[in-house]
Amino acid sequence: MLMLGWSLITVLVLLWVAFRIYRKYKSPKLKVSPRKMLMDKLVRDFKSQLERAVGEDYDVYPHVRLADLLVIAPDKDKKAQQIKSRIEATSTDLVLTEKATGKIACVLILIHQDKLGSRQQFIRQICQQGKLPFQIFDVNNAFSDKQIREAITRLLEPVITLDESPNHDIKVYLDPGEAAHQRQEAESESLKQYEKKPMPEPNPGEQQNAHKDEPERKRRYQQVTEAEHRLAGQGHKKQEPEPKLREQSHIEQEAKPEPKVQYQQTTEAEHRLAGRGHKKQEAELKPRERAHKQQKAEPEFDLSVD
Repeated sequence: MLMLGWSLITVLVLLWVAFRIYRKYKSPKLKVSPRKMLMDKLVRDFKSQLERAVGEDYDVYPHVRLADLLVIAPDKDKKAQQIKSRIEATSTDLVLTEKATGKIACVLILIHQDKLGSRQQFIRQICQQGKLPFQIFDVNNAFSDKQIREAITRLLEPVITLDESPNHDIKVYLDPGEAAHQRQEAESESLKQYEKKPMPEPNPGEQQNAHKDEPERKRRYQQVTEAEHRLAGQGHKKQEPEPKLREQSHIEQEAKPEPKVQYQQTTEAEHRLAGRGHKKQEAELKPRERAHKQQKAEPEFDLSVD
């Protein structure tokens, strides 16, 4: 019985080892089936429209992995490893590269009905963190080639826009010397064009009409000059009374006495009046003095009763 037990144990161990060896060297069988389409119809239409809009400067590539667009720094943190594995497993919708150099231009994120899924949100977050340009387009909306080109240009080639002035053309020069040089070149070109411009030949019919109209022009010129002379004569007559008025004012000024003589006359008259007033006062005072003397000369009467 003991021998039988040990033999069973040995057989079980051998079967387990054989099974492990079999699994190690035999490739697993996975159920793999091909996809029918790489892109759906909306994405294909948008890709073809994008190639028409910016195909001269950029190449369009679909389904590029994020790991091929970014450089991931090694990190032993568990959360960082999870993000790294997700980046390696996520692919973008479309990628634009420069046609001449192959440099990565931007990532295009395609959405449906203005809704961002979890994959699109993760791509946007990684692009923002990695400072990779990206643009979001809704494939359900109808875009024109011009709108797509302007959106890509604003994203990749930022420019300073100025409002157009109705009066002047505003130009911004980064180098003032270059602006002066361009201005001089423009002036020289305009002078050359003016010198090269042929002079208009005179029309014989116009010359004949000019000769015919010459007597009429002379007659009108004589009439105008005569009218001017008449107006000048009338103005001279109007100006003649002015010297006469000046002469009259000059005579009146001469006839007026000097202010010193007038002052002397007024002072003499005041003195005369003052003398007359003094004499009147003296004449009034004399009778009063006489009456006062008479009162003093009269005897005093005793009015007391005995």
